[in-house]
Amino acid sequence: MKPTKIKNIFALFSGFFAVSALQIMPAAAHSNKDPALAPSPDWQRAAEVLISAGLENPGAVHFMPQTPIQTSFALENKAWQGWLANIPVQRQDLATAPIVNYACALSTVKKVPEKKLFGNYLVPASKTDFYTLASQDWLKKQAFNHFCGVDGKKCMFDNDKLAATLKAENLAANPDTSVRGKAMGQPETWIVCAAGQLRH
Repeated sequence: MKPTKIKNIFALFSGFFAVSALQIMPAAAHSNKDPALAPSPDWQRAAEVLISAGLENPGAVHFMPQTPIQTSFALENKAWQGWLANIPVQRQDLATAPIVNYACALSTVKKVPEKKLFGNYLVPASKTDFYTLASQDWLKKQAFNHFCGVDGKKCMFDNDKLAATLKAENLAANPDTSVRGKAMGQPETWIVCAAGQLRH
């Protein structure tokens, strides 16, 4: 092959990669700064992990997630912009179990200010609708054995299971622990959930 042809082929590939980089780089740089950017598709799985870790029998609940909607809340002198998704949850081990709504706030910009957001805008369900929270020791034992295995090795390879364990361990001290979810090529998303309705 002549040197001229080699140079032409090299130039062609160089141009292709340069254009590809221009197409990819702005999106990557913009991904964590735009509140209008849709949350990572795995937000639902991460939210269900958060909710399940706080239930006495997490294996017997049915999740009915709704599509997230873009919204904003006024928090003191600042406005929080992000996404809101409701996840109605119902226990399947009780025929008369009520449906409890969990409000989940999602953010692709920064960690959700759960204390301010829930403190100002969360309208809780009635006390009889809340599912019984297990003791911290029960949760730690059940979550660790179920999600991580007796030797704990499963948690080394599954972020969702690890998040559930961390949530269980921190439940008593910090009930609004948030987790982050990220599908490949998607923006990192902060997720926080609480029983009740978030209203403007």
